[in-house]
Amino acid sequence: MIAPLISVALLAASSAQALSVPRHHQLGRRQDDLALKTYVQGLLEPYSAYSERYNSYGCTSQKSNTDFFDQCCKPRAPTDTSNLDSCASTAASLAAAATEVASSTSDFVAPTSDFVPTSSEFSDAERTQPASSSDYVPQTSSSAAYTPEPSSEAQYTPESSSDAGYTPAPTTYEAPTTTSEAAPATTSASSGSTSGEGYSGTATYYYQNGAAGACGEYKSDSDFIVAIPILLWGDYNSRSSMCGKTVTMCNAKTNNCVDAVVADLCPTCVGDYSIDLSDGLFKALAAGADGVFDTKYYIH
Repeated sequence: MIAPLISVALLAASSAQALSVPRHHQLGRRQDDLALKTYVQGLLEPYSAYSERYNSYGCTSQKSNTDFFDQCCKPRAPTDTSNLDSCASTAASLAAAATEVASSTSDFVAPTSDFVPTSSEFSDAERTQPASSSDYVPQTSSSAAYTPEPSSEAQYTPESSSDAGYTPAPTTYEAPTTTSEAAPATTSASSGSTSGEGYSGTATYYYQNGAAGACGEYKSDSDFIVAIPILLWGDYNSRSSMCGKTVTMCNAKTNNCVDAVVADLCPTCVGDYSIDLSDGLFKALAAGADGVFDTKYYIH
């Protein structure tokens, strides 16, 4: 009679422990909490699983690798497990290749440090030469007697000073060209650009790959378009009211601004108001930047 009671008690305790285990890991970023409200609708895999896969594959640094990004870094249907093994092995080989490149470049720094003693030895060799030339001092003193002749040429300098009076002409010609070019650049960047609601974040870039954006329109990489974060988009499963609106994108460092159009959604943008730019728009605002820059933008 006691043994059945003990087993019933143990069974109740184990079931209580099982109920206390959370079904999902709590996400640390506020963006993931907001994304779950619109993302998890039964049409896509759980956002926590997608976010974990996106980070473990290193997708942030693989946006230019379009084949890998399209197959492995975009949201999937809940039952779609195709190519996951090949994606994992490809991600591992890409990470290993990046590590190998980093280690090979760090190894190349060492030979330059070995070369420093050679230059110091050469400077010591140069010091030994003046000792032999010190025997030749009598010849140097004879050439010192020749200095009166160059003093007659020094009187010829007034002619070169007359040329110096001609320099004002070129400087007056440079000033107008500089001011005439600078004025339009400033006005085009600031004319009406700071009106509307403003946001700050980081800007990255993406490729169209011949596909329509979440707004349903086909665009090219040279078009000035943006993909806005989930926080501004609204319901993930419907077309946003932001589609087609004008966005004035500004480089926070240079204050250079360009107008663009909302054409897509960026579900993987890191940060509440981070934003994705077409390749053409990114180059217009931050040519030479390493894939990301700080931005301020205004939606009209």
